[in-house]
Amino acid sequence: MKLPRSAGWFSVLTSRSATLTILIPKFHGNAREFSFTTLAITTPFSPTGDLQKYSLEDELQGTAKVAKYMNITDAAKRPLKVVLGLVWAHDDVYRAKVSVTIVDTCYVAGDLQLGLPPGRVGIPEMEYLTFDFTYKGGICGHIARTIDKTIEIKFPPAKPTVTAFAVVNGEVVGQDTKPFPK
Repeated sequence: MKLPRSAGWFSVLTSRSATLTILIPKFHGNAREFSFTTLAITTPFSPTGDLQKYSLEDELQGTAKVAKYMNITDAAKRPLKVVLGLVWAHDDVYRAKVSVTIVDTCYVAGDLQLGLPPGRVGIPEMEYLTFDFTYKGGICGHIARTIDKTIEIKFPPAKPTVTAFAVVNGEVVGQDTKPFPK
């Protein structure tokens, strides 16, 4: 299993084993409150001195489902918290503010635009917004922060709700849906 530097590192390396420590971000209600769950996996060296091959699922079983869900092996696919806010501006125009909480400094915000993410199919009764991000990888600071972008959208009476998607490197990693306020 290949883990990016931002997800894990060898914290203890002895002549007989290596311990891999992995941090999994966990959000608590408010976008600015989070903690990390730490997973420590120890794997023995073989007699030749190589690390024995192991599976995260074999080692952690129940916790592996969480790790697999969190996509810790591909940092660009980690779920992100998305919050959509709608405020009336004038006439039938609303300001849509999309806030995405990122968990490290490797995320680069792109544009917030009207429409579905590539490869997605929607329903005609809903308006869609896509907030693009790029995950550049490499050495990243584990600093959680919220990125906000605002766009004005016209209220179409046939579309009473709006869904905002967060997309990282072409993959949908979060969404929020709200009705237009009356």
